Amino acid sequence: MSIKINTVLLIDDDLTINYYHNRLLQKIDISKSILISKNGKEGLASLIEINNNVNGEEIVIIFLDLNMPIMNGWEFLENLSKVKNNINLNFNIYILSSSINPEDEERAKKNELVTGFLSKPLGKENIEQIKLKYLQ
Repeated sequence: MSIKINTVLLIDDDLTINYYHNRLLQKIDISKSILISKNGKEGLASLIEINNNVNGEEIVIIFLDLNMPIMNGWEFLENLSKVKNNINLNFNIYILSSSINPEDEERAKKNELVTGFLSKPLGKENIEQIKLKYLQ
């Protein structure tokens, strides 16, 4: 059995993108579990639930959309920064955006919680690179 990232959390309100990303992640077999949240509020609740149920040494990868209803990606990051000291997980956040606004990428790079900025939709190469980064 290969070592896996414990959980991938997709936070995006686009059902088609979530379906595609879920299928791609399953095909590449990157993690033990794939969870989907439709907005930042659900995503934050999911992350806290994961934190309460797994060992802190396990890896959680979060793919975060920026533009969502209820709580957008920036608000998710802002709220996560307030509770991050209570999170014992090794989590890594990748912003996923279809935005061509360079300010979004710059803002993401300045945020200490963000590991990377990727364009939607994810491709096989993106996932393979992330898998190698964490599983070496």
